[in-house]
Amino acid sequence: MSHRLRWRKSDAELALIKNSVDLDVQAFVKAFQTSRAGATEADVMAQHEAACRIGGADRLAYPSVVGSGAGACVVHYHQNDKMLEDGDLLLMDAGCELNGYVSDITRTWPISGRWTQAQLDVYSVVLEAHDACLRAARVDGETSLMDIHRLSIDVLANGLAKLLPNTSARALIRSGEYAKYYPHSVGHWFGADTHDVPSVAVSTPFERNVAFTIEPGLYFSPHDLDVPADLRGIGVRIEDDCVVDANGAVVALSAALPTDPDAVAALASSTFFRPV
Repeated sequence: MSHRLRWRKSDAELALIKNSVDLDVQAFVKAFQTSRAGATEADVMAQHEAACRIGGADRLAYPSVVGSGAGACVVHYHQNDKMLEDGDLLLMDAGCELNGYVSDITRTWPISGRWTQAQLDVYSVVLEAHDACLRAARVDGETSLMDIHRLSIDVLANGLAKLLPNTSARALIRSGEYAKYYPHSVGHWFGADTHDVPSVAVSTPFERNVAFTIEPGLYFSPHDLDVPADLRGIGVRIEDDCVVDANGAVVALSAALPTDPDAVAALASSTFFRPV
């Protein structure tokens, strides 16, 4: 019973969640501005945490993931100590806890501010899935987070069929081989905890005043000889914090942090940014 109550937030709780997400967005901007060749993953992580603390956060919501190069292919990478190199991507998954409520955002960007074609191809597939899932989430008494996950599999499998030789979306889904490249769920509930609350099944239809993440991703191991060489070592995840408002509309609270590849590249190569 208490978990169902935690799952459905009050308007005051949603306002607190938004404050936490807004602070996380500001801290991500600091992280973007710190990421340059010669800096380290630890430098980026420290700038994000400092911005969260200065903004009033009590703590990080969970250990930050700051993976550059092949580190981006490790979903729960926590080494966070490599030097950043031009030509690599940086995947950062980080959040803060402010006034008892958490945020949880992931962005992936080119350290140099310039995408390679292979990086952009993978990023575009993940962004397509991210956007499709956001559009599909709704309060209709039927649609659930599990339905959104199934949609993410369909979109990512279609993208994989274009990226990988001699395969098809149908074959990837029927064999389960897509999970080699997409080994996690599309999202989870969040609120007072990062996974809040796990006892509410993801098959539960969306309701007003619930909060959840949308976070599709694709990861190509640097050692996987079954994928084209230019894809090896590329990992991309895009995660936004979403709520269903009182009118039943799904809102991405972290949308001020860009996902458009041109805007992401511009932010990575600039020291100035004003959230929209």
